[in-house]
Amino acid sequence: MKLPNLVDNQKAGGSTTSNLRAVSNTTATDKYLGTFRFRVQVQTISSAQINQAWTRVSGVVSESEPMEFMHGVDPFVRKAPGRSTFGDVTMERVYEGIDSLYRWRRAIESGWDPQKGDFRRDITVEMLDRAMNPVRKIILRGAWPLRWEMPELDASNTSPAMEKITFCVEEVYEDAVDSSNNNFAG
Repeated sequence: MKLPNLVDNQKAGGSTTSNLRAVSNTTATDKYLGTFRFRVQVQTISSAQINQAWTRVSGVVSESEPMEFMHGVDPFVRKAPGRSTFGDVTMERVYEGIDSLYRWRRAIESGWDPQKGDFRRDITVEMLDRAMNPVRKIILRGAWPLRWEMPELDASNTSPAMEKITFCVEEVYEDAVDSSNNNFAG
């Protein structure tokens, strides 16, 4: 898209203000969020204790089972929401060695000791705006590492080593975000 040339337009008797307005108008898409700005926090583990090189979060799903029923001689099957279930969430990050997240997984593999407390932790995923302010906060309640996948090793590839961690989740919900830091209108 070619931007209007303000000098040429002024020489031809055109208005500079109308062209400035055309160039500086913001559109609705300026408020869209990119999926590449996010932050992950794990309850009881400080961000200094885990590798923060997250590249992907996927599988955040909430689903309700339909309950089917009929009223007396009603010829139609009625449906109402039943139990809710939440899918397993997979997160990917650049491999940087053993950290507290891996030790959490190892403790579960070797049989969790109840004296260490609950094996479940809440994980917070925050979507960030351009100024890196949180605009959406998703809580993965009662999460624990269900599966750990080692990075694929391939001598013909120059990509970074990526590990995948799948978390079993009891509940997913959205929590309030302090909106005083941003202008997100979503």
